[in-house]
Amino acid sequence: MREVDISDLEEKMIPAKQIVKVEDDDGKVRYEQRGTTLPDKSNSSVILEPDSKELSEEDIEGLKRLAADGYFQEMSNKVKVRKSMRFAPVILLGVILTVLCHGPFYTIFWRMGH
Repeated sequence: MREVDISDLEEKMIPAKQIVKVEDDDGKVRYEQRGTTLPDKSNSSVILEPDSKELSEEDIEGLKRLAADGYFQEMSNKVKVRKSMRFAPVILLGVILTVLCHGPFYTIFWRMGH
């Protein structure tokens, strides 16, 4: 996980924290980053979820507009992002390790074939 300036966000990045709109008692609006929680699409104060979905151009433009309006000054105009994981190499590695270590799936399929 690393912090990235909002002006440097790219489409392939994945948010690592939830960004939530918070309204104070005096009516002042601010945005803050919160730790990862279960996604709640019904909560209108959540503007960005830390799920496996990469940032879209629309997400980035929205964050840049909010930053230009000064809403992210408390966060130094930075958001936390994490690296995306390519699933094909991970799955391939799992298959190779299963075969080499004679894992449970290897044993089941080997018995079915013989």
